[in-house]
Amino acid sequence: MTKNNMEQPIKLKCQGWHGPCDREDAKRGHMNTRYVEIERNYITLCPDCWKECEEHWEDMWAEYYYQCM
Repeated sequence: MTKNNMEQPIKLKCQGWHGPCDREDAKRGHMNTRYVEIERNYITLCPDCWKECEEHWEDMWAEYYYQCM
């Protein structure tokens, strides 16, 4: 197989957490959510935006459980 015929990796564009993000090293994954509409639980983010997403949901769940007490 020649170099020109080799498969190129799929580049996923980051959806951004706080707005547009130009990175193309995103991965699709499940947020720390449990929406009834299954598709709403998934997002495509780069590693930096994933970190922000995870921190956001940690804070949201901590606040929720604090309010429950």
